[in-house]
Amino acid sequence: MRKFVSRLLVGLAVLLAASACAATRHTSTSNEVPTSVSSTTQLPEPSTTTTADAQQPARTEPFSIAIGPEGVTYQRDGDPPSGPSSFVVLEDGSVVVADTMAADRGEPRLLRYDRHGVLLSVIDLATFEVAAIVDVEKANGTLVVLDVHTDRAIYRVLSIELDGGLRSSTVIPDGSHFENGLTGLASDDSGVLLEFEFGRRYERLASDGSSTEQATLVLGGHEVEVTSEASKVATVRVGDAQWDVTRRTDLGGVTLVGVASDTIVLVVDEVDTSGAALSVTRRVQRYTLSGELIGEVEFDAGDQEVDIARPLEVGALGDILRMWARPDRVDIVVLAL
Repeated sequence: MRKFVSRLLVGLAVLLAASACAATRHTSTSNEVPTSVSSTTQLPEPSTTTTADAQQPARTEPFSIAIGPEGVTYQRDGDPPSGPSSFVVLEDGSVVVADTMAADRGEPRLLRYDRHGVLLSVIDLATFEVAAIVDVEKANGTLVVLDVHTDRAIYRVLSIELDGGLRSSTVIPDGSHFENGLTGLASDDSGVLLEFEFGRRYERLASDGSSTEQATLVLGGHEVEVTSEASKVATVRVGDAQWDVTRRTDLGGVTLVGVASDTIVLVVDEVDTSGAALSVTRRVQRYTLSGELIGEVEFDAGDQEVDIARPLEVGALGDILRMWARPDRVDIVVLAL
């Protein structure tokens, strides 16, 4: 539990400081199925004819990834111990993992696996002087990486082709850094956004990287907002529909995973401080776009071997995948939701 809680509390502090309820982004349950300063160029414009979009959507099967040079990297000496920061699922069902801690040995990289878990490629980012892969997203047939060099205060968004080529690199201007609440990336119908305070607000970069502007997330043609004030209740808005999601604890938060197959997937984190140690329960919920709850999976959020900032993703066919860090491997599991 202690391995997860330190990051959770950092997240809570960020959001509570903004008068919001916080959220972060595991013993297996019956609901899981485990198995084995640079130049600035323009970000890619939205396209309907990209390589990824041209492929038929395919379902990702559960699989496991080894720990070590031939797989993902753990840094067990940190506080908290860290591993891959995030992952993304492409239209063909393949999975791209941000092997963040490999940068410590001079190998910043992305690992791409096919939908059955066979390694397709190691995308080397050392050529682009990537310091730390904070997050990875997908947009317009490319992989989009948030790269941060904290010592030099350099923040960049890189668009990487699936073959490892660099399509664009855009510097994030001052005022949109960690100290301003930056927590990662998001993508919507119009491309890539900067995410702040775990989805409380978003900004979109100007094409030349000179500035940002406030933006509303639009997914599948629907404006999507999740707002939490200083209460147990979060308000979810999808287009004209709006409903409340209520936590069972004072401490915690509600965040968005994604929209797929005419449903929206949310995460409800609930922190219980009544016992001798903190207990963190995570409820992954699927709703219709009008707000009807149609499924829920609940598990202990503190059972990760190392910290993974974003362990949940929506698959190509609307299934929910979870990256579970175990002592000897990382499992990509499919939630029964």
